[in-house]
Amino acid sequence: MADDIMVLRYTELPPQAGFARQKVSFTWGKRTKTVSGVLRLAQTVIKMLLTTPGTDSFYVESGTILPGLVHRGVTRSSQQSIKMDATISVQDLERQIQDIQAGLSIPDDERLRELRIRRIEYLPVTAEWIVDITVISYAGTAVTIDVAPYLKGK
Repeated sequence: MADDIMVLRYTELPPQAGFARQKVSFTWGKRTKTVSGVLRLAQTVIKMLLTTPGTDSFYVESGTILPGLVHRGVTRSSQQSIKMDATISVQDLERQIQDIQAGLSIPDDERLRELRIRRIEYLPVTAEWIVDITVISYAGTAVTIDVAPYLKGK
């Protein structure tokens, strides 16, 4: 059986640089308990965000190129191009999830209304990307995810 992502907890963090921050912790492994609501939706977003297109046999075209983008070498001139590609990748992910969910009977708090990009920024001092995405459900519940730790595998 393939490993799943299991969201363990959601923690509110102090604001930083004018941004509200939350932390969604997860682990890899067989699912021992289920999550529901906006956390289940966030789990779906993270899973698909980490999926490389062509690797999911059920949804061959699903996934993003985001993990590959943030591992590229970054120069001053390539930062804006990578940022634009990352933005397009997240927008495409929103469409993918909405298309998949269109034929499913799921609660409004687990149905994606919008992925809002709060911040995509490269920090040259630490050579890392900051990617904050807010997941908004049709029920109006939302959770903001700092995507960078998932992309680094931490």
